[in-house]
Amino acid sequence: MSELGDIESAIVSLLKSIEVEAVPVFATVRGYSDPDRKRAAAAIVRRRQPAAFVIYAGRTRAQVSHSIVGAPRITVLISTRHLGGADAPRLGDGEASGGFDLLGRAMQALDGAIVLTDRRLWALDEQVFTADERVVVYEQRYVVDRLCESSPPTFGGAVIAGTDSLVSVVPGDAEADAVAFAFPGIDGVFRHHLGLRGRRIRWDGQLRAATDPDLNTLEATIENYVGDPRPRALVDSCGRTHAHCVLESFRRTAARRRHPISGQALQDFEAVFVSLFA
Repeated sequence: MSELGDIESAIVSLLKSIEVEAVPVFATVRGYSDPDRKRAAAAIVRRRQPAAFVIYAGRTRAQVSHSIVGAPRITVLISTRHLGGADAPRLGDGEASGGFDLLGRAMQALDGAIVLTDRRLWALDEQVFTADERVVVYEQRYVVDRLCESSPPTFGGAVIAGTDSLVSVVPGDAEADAVAFAFPGIDGVFRHHLGLRGRRIRWDGQLRAATDPDLNTLEATIENYVGDPRPRALVDSCGRTHAHCVLESFRRTAARRRHPISGQALQDFEAVFVSLFA
């Protein structure tokens, strides 16, 4: 199968795997191809509900969010039908999921997910496509970025964020430090170079562990490095090495939650390191 076919198949599998009490939330999940959005919306509502279509939507032409030029874009259409009144398609009827619930479950399953070993899905946006008192169709758009490598970053030779976590490494600017001064009556500024400032390196992403106790251990391990004055080497998944680093801060950027498919404990986070000698 082609690269795009493999990506489509992987996303279809993720959506099929979303369950509530061991029952799949989507009755229909399939790949679909039609450049006409109205025809696609008409087709999805004719399927068994709730339904999801995975549609290849081309490649990016400019930097968008996390995406790079040429990265594939994927549209996911989500529809549901209810006969319980005007609010039922959005909110559900107490027995079946509404559109809002389906959107949340799909987003949690897909945003940040790694497919084909070295590609990650990033959510771009979401919108309602069409709706009435019985049917609602939503559209989610994702971009598929290719990672440098699948190996996680290390600090002091250890994978301190865990092997299942999603971590992006963003090195900060290289900056020189200097003292500038001038003399009265003499044009220009004299500059005395003092060397390079320490470079900040940011990790953002999501810690993932099988259980809450396992995630507690991961968080405690990372926090123990905060304030530890001993510098260590930081190596990211692209092979870049930053020597003499210390961990300056670790913060949780959202509430802890559960992965809807695997049941893993999830914690969004940001960690900031400083390379003391840039």
